[in-house]
Amino acid sequence: MLNRDERRLVVGIAGLLAGLALALPAHGLPQADPSRKADSVIGEVIARDLVARRLTLKPDAGDAVEVTLQEHAIVLRTRPGAPTLADSTPVPLEQIVVGDRVLARGARSDDKGSLAARQVVVMTRDDIARKQEAERAEWRRRGVLGVVTAVDADKGEITLRVGRMALSQPLLVETASSHTTTKLPPPSMAIEA
Repeated sequence: MLNRDERRLVVGIAGLLAGLALALPAHGLPQADPSRKADSVIGEVIARDLVARRLTLKPDAGDAVEVTLQEHAIVLRTRPGAPTLADSTPVPLEQIVVGDRVLARGARSDDKGSLAARQVVVMTRDDIARKQEAERAEWRRRGVLGVVTAVDADKGEITLRVGRMALSQPLLVETASSHTTTKLPPPSMAIEA
């Protein structure tokens, strides 16, 4: 089970890759059939066969998909959080390893079990881990963990008891008038230290 920060990162990555998938045809990439919109699959690499130029992806939802790279397929490496592929670099297929996150674009089979890819965009598991660690460090540096002891909706104030001691000083959090408050479901309440 992913914690809240990891779910946010996965959703962000999926959104980035989906956005890139929509933006890429405008950049003159090869299209097998111009009248047909390219299919795409986003998931984690769970197996690879370099001789057959094949990756097996496990999407966030659904069954595994076999991705076979076409002869002139483009393989790009991008960094997590990149809004475009402007800073991406071409990489050989051999650099993709199990655990990397991949967006594969091309023609999907009728049974949805395979995809003939014209383009593969990869974010390495190491790059993702570094980004997650940087986000956790930022959260630890700037975040506050405490128990809500009072809420004044009219003033937009939340009072927290911070720390483990009953005698700890209360912390007053003033919210902006445009803030949104979300109550998380119980499983997501576990926060990593």
